[in-house]
Order: sequence, then C-alpha cells, then structure tokens
Amino acid sequence: MPSSLPIDASLRDRWIAGEDGSFTAELPDGWAQGRSIFGGLSAAYAVALGRKVADPRRRLRHFGATMMRPMAPGPVSGRVEVLRTGRTTQFVKARLLQDGAVALEAGLTYVVPEPVGRVEVEPPAPPPAPPPDGLPGFPPDDPFAPRFLANVDVRLAVPNVPFRGGSEALLDGYCRFRQPFGAEEGIVALVDIWPCPSLVLCRGPVPASTVTWSLHLLADPPERTHDYFRYIYRTFEGHGGFHTAVGTLYDPAGRAVVHSEQLVAIFDGKDRMRLDGPSGDGGA
Repeated sequence: MPSSLPIDASLRDRWIAGEDGSFTAELPDGWAQGRSIFGGLSAAYAVALGRKVADPRRRLRHFGATMMRPMAPGPVSGRVEVLRTGRTTQFVKARLLQDGAVALEAGLTYVVPEPVGRVEVEPPAPPPAPPPDGLPGFPPDDPFAPRFLANVDVRLAVPNVPFRGGSEALLDGYCRFRQPFGAEEGIVALVDIWPCPSLVLCRGPVPASTVTWSLHLLADPPERTHDYFRYIYRTFEGHGGFHTAVGTLYDPAGRAVVHSEQLVAIFDGKDRMRLDGPSGDGGA
C-alpha cells in the first residue's frame, strides 16, 4: 500500500528540537530501496532540516550531499548550522545521524530572491516526447523493483529499464509521487526516483549506491502539486565501478527546474556491463 506521507514543507515540522541544539525525527517505513530507505526521502529530510536555520527570505539554489552509509526506517538525529551569511548567499551544513554515526552530510546554499546580475543564459529545451498519459511505467511485476516505487508514478518516454541488458545508458520519462508533493523537499526527492542510467546496461540485478549528489534548483518549486514532471537522465561516464550521471527535471510547461549530477557506485561483475566514454553509448 502506498505511503500517505506528503513530501513537502510539512517535513520541517517532523524535526523536533532538543535541548542541546540537535533535532530528532522518525524516518517512516514503506520507502525501502535495497538495504536503505529511498535516498530522495533522506535528502528531503536534510532539506527540511536546513530550513530550521536558513533565512526564510532566501531560496534554496544548491543542495550537495554525501551519502556515507545506509539509513533505515526509525529514529534519526540531525545537526544543522549556518556557516556564513553574506549579502547574497547563505551557507548551511546539515548532518543526519543514525546509531551515532553520520549517514548523510549536506551543504545547502540559499540565495536572495532578487537578481544580483544582468547576464542570463537559458537552459536548453527538452526534445519532444509523447504526453505521459498512455505511456508505460516500470513493469509492475518486476522482481527487482524497490519497495518505494509503490509511492511513485513513473511513465517511460523511452523503453529503457534497469537490469535488462539495454544498449544505452539513458532514462527519459515522467514522474510524480502518488500523494501531492511540493516545496524544496518534494522537488529534491522527485529527482531521485530514477535509478542510475548505467543500470540499464546490466544483465540482471547488481548493487548500486549514490555516493555524492549535486543538485541545482533553477526555479522556485511549487508549494503543492500533483502534476507530472519530466526527467531526462543519462550517464556521462562510468568505469571502475563509479559512474557520473547527469539529469534535468522539467516542469509541466517544459521549463528546466532542476539540474542534477550524481556519483554512483555500481558493484557489478565485468561480464555484466561496459560503458566507454561520455557519449552514453554502451553494450556488451
């Protein structure tokens, strides 16, 4: 059964302040992704924690996270501090801990809403794609699908699916949570729905884990929505078990709203896949 948890600004209220300046929260069940919870959810909790100290007049422009260890459902503690507040930019550091060990460390950069420069560069528009209605999702009976996918609605614009031995490290499609979502927390979590595109090349399941994640928020997120967003995600380069994947999230109007880059560790056998160079072309 899908989770009833809304991923939006309400996550900020789930962090309870302690007397020593730390915070505590409870990570919900029903969001499993292998041996950890869905990474987008833990990132959303870090974003929510950052808002405990960030200037509310400034918008989140960049989120950078290091995923150090798996996180499980249950209690989590958080520590957050403002590193510096300048005229245009504020820097915040947030840490999520379980069992006394740091599991996720994030740097959050907030900027003033008014323009501070005149040079502007527009991101490229997405290529044409059919609308989400009528497009297939990930196979419903896929034995390799993580549990958290019960909470999301994904429609594939290209027929690439992880672990099927495909020929191109590319994912392109539409996504939304089954519950209404929004704010910085919802948009950050939405991007992480998609697995590393290199997994399309694998012939069978292999362990994979995000190591670092850099996320640029290009526009103010909606406070609450249930619309589909399109995500185009490809592997730029991968070898030796570490893969760099880049993606762009587009809103329903086709406007680029997030640019993402992840370093992903894939623990596969050499006979399962190969990816050469930045073109994203792969094969046996």
